[in-house]
Amino acid sequence: TTTTLGYLYGNKKGNMIQIVLFDLFRICVIFSVVIPVLIIILAFILAEVMNTNTKSRENGIFYLTPLCFGFIFTSCFALFRGVLQGNGLSIMNGVFHLCSFFLSVCVLEPLFLMFLKTGIYGVSLSMVLSEGIVCIVTAYFLMKKEYIKISNNVSWFSEFSNETISGLGAGFSSLFIQISAVIPCLIIQKYLTLSSKLIGEYEEVMG
Repeated sequence: TTTTLGYLYGNKKGNMIQIVLFDLFRICVIFSVVIPVLIIILAFILAEVMNTNTKSRENGIFYLTPLCFGFIFTSCFALFRGVLQGNGLSIMNGVFHLCSFFLSVCVLEPLFLMFLKTGIYGVSLSMVLSEGIVCIVTAYFLMKKEYIKISNNVSWFSEFSNETISGLGAGFSSLFIQISAVIPCLIIQKYLTLSSKLIGEYEEVMG
């Protein structure tokens, strides 16, 4: 989002900003359905590859469930923070991010884990709720400052603009870089799992 907005401002295409932002919001909605499905599938595949026990698999599902159902908040919060950053509001971006972190770690997690005794899913639920609350506040702030405007000239089913497609190319390249950084960690983890079982000294944990 930040890169795309910088490109539009730099090339004097301010009239395209709201169209691109709506395109990105539509993509967030699509990803909120597609990504959770992929995460669940990958979780089962990795559980088989890592040969985890039944208890760890159950905890993994409990942990992932709130994250999957609340992924719309995660994606939209990232979008709105990108809008803040792209408009030069770096401090506000940091403030909203810190508010989400504080709400999750200092308020909701103690509430769910210590008082309500929810177990492992309380951690992910606190993350989703904190991002959801701050996401709504961020959206209100952006609309009030008119960085985001609701227009009747856009359609949910229209084609994505060329600027949006170009911006997605940069986003996907960053995604592939992050995935390439994760894969070696998975290989090392599998090696350590196999080695520890051969030695006979290990303890099952969920990662």
